[in-house]
Amino acid sequence: MELGERIAGWRAWKGLTRRQLAMSLGVTAPAVYQWEDGTTMPSLTHLEKFVLEILEISMERFYGRVPRAKAAS
Repeated sequence: MELGERIAGWRAWKGLTRRQLAMSLGVTAPAVYQWEDGTTMPSLTHLEKFVLEILEISMERFYGRVPRAKAAS
């Protein structure tokens, strides 16, 4: 699984839109789209903030199995 697919899967699991994630990271929504489609890669700083602070999981879990998006409540 590519990094972009992991970002997209975990973002959806957290229930965030690309725009919400972008705002949380201080980047643009198109930047997040480009990460997810594999056009560009996030910096290590952005990736760590996404995984450790926004998802609140370990890097090991991030690189493990990607969960399905949470069901709407």
